[in-house]
Amino acid sequence: MTDKEILEEVYRQLVWTNDNWQHMNMDRMFDRVHDMKDLIEQEWQKEDEKSSNQQTVSWSKHCDHTRP
Repeated sequence: MTDKEILEEVYRQLVWTNDNWQHMNMDRMFDRVHDMKDLIEQEWQKEDEKSSNQQTVSWSKHCDHTRP
């Protein structure tokens, strides 16, 4: 997900939570917030891993693999 997509999803979840807060206890509210935090962290981690892999591929193109 792009940062914009993450923001849209978190916003969607916040709107839902806001509209339904009267049906939730504090534990449920905490779970919703925690889920949103996890979504952000997981998506950022995926992006970091993708970036790291691209840098590795880029670096390996510059290495001389014929040397012992």
